[in-house]
Amino acid sequence: VAELGAGTSPATGVTIDAAVRHVDLVPTILESAGAGRDSSLPGASLVELMRIGRGEDRPSYFEAMTANLSRGWAPLRGVIVGRDKYIDLPTQELYALDTDAREESNLAEARRDRTEVLLNALRGFNVAPPSLPGEETSAVRDRLRALGYVGGSPAAPRNRYGEADDPKRLIEIDAMLHRAGDLYQRGKADESVQAFQQVIARRPNTADAYRYLAFVYWQSGRPDEAIQTLEAALKHGITHRDVRVKLGVYLAETGHAGRAIQLLDGLAGDDIEALNALGIAYGQANRSSVSRCPDVS
Repeated sequence: VAELGAGTSPATGVTIDAAVRHVDLVPTILESAGAGRDSSLPGASLVELMRIGRGEDRPSYFEAMTANLSRGWAPLRGVIVGRDKYIDLPTQELYALDTDAREESNLAEARRDRTEVLLNALRGFNVAPPSLPGEETSAVRDRLRALGYVGGSPAAPRNRYGEADDPKRLIEIDAMLHRAGDLYQRGKADESVQAFQQVIARRPNTADAYRYLAFVYWQSGRPDEAIQTLEAALKHGITHRDVRVKLGVYLAETGHAGRAIQLLDGLAGDDIEALNALGIAYGQANRSSVSRCPDVS
């Protein structure tokens, strides 16, 4: 640790055998810079710990929620207490980090008492799903997804997840999705289509695969197949807003005004692209209605 403040910390690098957290970094920097402590921050300053060379154990919470929010996989949450790391998944995991830093030996079943202790420690944290940022338009989200940056609108939460939803059992599905997206980026649309279809065949409730596949079809000038793909997603119980809005957009832009209105009316809200598609659909419906009226002039 470099010199951080007037007499408050070592001037040379030191190693202190105490568990700390990422959320402690900003409070530490602020206090070391003389800015004082900010009680609104979630962490705690480490300046005193560095001064005396030891500190009390502070349980650390961690989570990885992307696959849960975008694909409906089991949420990954956990806690580190002392040198034990617990991961709360359908197949629970417990690792003794002092002797197993690579986390290769799962002790959750062998040490049930310790597993329960850490599970109760985890329940003391706020495990509500994270807030989602404001959404871009569907067109922007499609392009970001194609580049692998975002995963789409949130999946519907579930009360229970089974072993088949455990992320560590779905690593291959994740790799297949990335490969399919990479194929499209390299101009291999047909191979990309086949790769996304393979994902759907393996796990039919993978919403990302339907959205990506429909996008590839649409960009490749195959609108009917794009529409059929999103309709198949709805039939499989996938109710993501993006799926319904994008289906409405495709229907409106291909002359299926009535179906688009039925899907989008009451759904558009403040989604600019959905409102635009609904307007197009109403415009097409009105023109069709006018064209059927007799000339009474």
